[in-house]
Amino acid sequence: MKSRRWVSIGVGTVALLAGAVAIAQVHGAHGDHSHGDAHAAHGHEGHGAHGATLALNEGKKWQTDPPLRAGMEALREEVAKAVDPIHGKTYTAAQYEALAGKVEKHLVDIMAQCKLPPDADAQLHILLVELFGGVETMKKGGDRKKGAARILRALESYPAYFDHPGWKAIEH
Repeated sequence: MKSRRWVSIGVGTVALLAGAVAIAQVHGAHGDHSHGDAHAAHGHEGHGAHGATLALNEGKKWQTDPPLRAGMEALREEVAKAVDPIHGKTYTAAQYEALAGKVEKHLVDIMAQCKLPPDADAQLHILLVELFGGVETMKKGGDRKKGAARILRALESYPAYFDHPGWKAIEH
């Protein structure tokens, strides 16, 4: 993600990410691909990513870079380890919270390290909003399984829109 100064990301940043998607889309539409720091996105939260959906790049998958692929593979591995106990209804609240923390760390690492072109970056932000939304649900309680399911759906959609050679779907 080009020249961003994302210092730290917490679970409460789903709205911030939604704003970042909107900023990326607006900048992409106007040819301005520069990005400010996370504070600049706060002013655009009202635009949100509500209704934003993943789209192909003129019928082709978006290119990925090594940091994105490594981060997504690490995230996938964490989630894959949890699938059977989640389906078996043996996953505890503490385990959901721990998984949410691990997923969140991988997402923060992805955001800090990947350097996609602006249009691909905007699409990635749509996916990140979904992933962070799953993290939020797993951390806050209620039906934590819905948060895990949201993350699984996002991981299932990732290879349909992003070119990631060797990506392995999570079996569940």
